[in-house]
Amino acid sequence: MNMSGQLAGLDLQEAMGRVGVPFEVFLPIVMRFAELNRDIYSRLLVMLQAGDLSKLRQMVHALKAASGGIGAYDLQDICLDVEMAAHQGADHDEIKDLLSLLKVELDKVVTSIDSLE
Repeated sequence: MNMSGQLAGLDLQEAMGRVGVPFEVFLPIVMRFAELNRDIYSRLLVMLQAGDLSKLRQMVHALKAASGGIGAYDLQDICLDVEMAAHQGADHDEIKDLLSLLKVELDKVVTSIDSLE
């Protein structure tokens, strides 16, 4: 790993410092994030297509919290945008566009996490 803690989409040093744990303890948490969220985009699209904005909002809210926890702050910000759009009843296309941005950032984060293995 780049010991500066900087990987595309992640600020591991800041996140580890905030939580107060060393890399060896933090790594399994970050790996689990990637494992659990690697395919979340497709699940979110299914919810959007089904019109289940409440469930979509809940899932994005959880992703937002987890993203912040591992130092994926850009992803966290995009999640907030999606969550607010769904809450405010934005149209399907607007939410889908935001989900596309989410996917790009999530892919960047997951790729960075995969490079830690």
